[in-house]
Parts: sequence; structure tokens; C-alpha cells
Amino acid sequence: MERSDVVEIAIAVGSVGVFVGALAVVGSMYGTDNSIAADGALPLVGALVLFVVVMALAGLYLAGQDS
Repeated sequence: MERSDVVEIAIAVGSVGVFVGALAVVGSMYGTDNSIAADGALPLVGALVLFVVVMALAGLYLAGQDS
């Protein structure tokens, strides 16, 4: 396995790990019995938007590394 493959895997796994951690934090702070309270909607959407932005930036970074 080449070094670039390892870097790509590490970035992807790290980004997903941060996203899952953010969801866990939001769930523990705003969770009720079986759902998320209304106050937790904005942090949940924020975590999703942050994940999309981080993945887009990681993609741009990795695309720049190939050239």
C-alpha cells in the first residue's frame, strides 16, 4: 500500500470519527428518551454541515496532492 493511500484512508476515517463524535455529543446533550429535543436540531444540522465542509476540504486537499 502506498503512502498516499494511507493518507487518504486516515483522512477519511478521521473525518468520519469526528462526525460520529459530534453526533454523540449532540445526542448526549440534547437527547431525550428516544429522540433529540427541539433545541438539539440546530447543533445536529451544524454537525452535518461541518462534516460536509470538512469532507469537501479534504477532497480538495487530496486532489491537489495528486498533481
